[in-house]
Amino acid sequence: MKRKIFVAVMLVFAGLAVLAVSAGTRPLEGLRAEEVRRVTVSRYPNLETELTAEETARLVPLLNALTVYRKDPTWRDYSGDPPVFTLDLTDGTTLVVFPYNPFVVINGTGYRADRKGMKNLSDFARAIEPQAP
Repeated sequence: MKRKIFVAVMLVFAGLAVLAVSAGTRPLEGLRAEEVRRVTVSRYPNLETELTAEETARLVPLLNALTVYRKDPTWRDYSGDPPVFTLDLTDGTTLVVFPYNPFVVINGTGYRADRKGMKNLSDFARAIEPQAP
């Protein structure tokens, strides 16, 4: 009987541990469009576009909905040219975000991320009309 209780308790703890590891967070959930002074999107090869106020208002909810799961530095082992969103905030800080499916990199730290969120950000960047510098 004691053994069954012990096994049941251990299974509950294991289940909670799995939930804690797999539960995502939204690190940019509190960002508001009025906190963003300027946004640029950089893409290869040397294309940078400044977003309009309307485009910024469309981008912020995509960033708010972005779900990350855990830090993962292996994004550096991948190759590719993801779009880079640089947000200059009204408090003087800069936020650099790039979707690099299955990762998102926020201010130099890579995270495993929700694939749908990565696709939404990549699609948004592709829809912006590129401008040569």
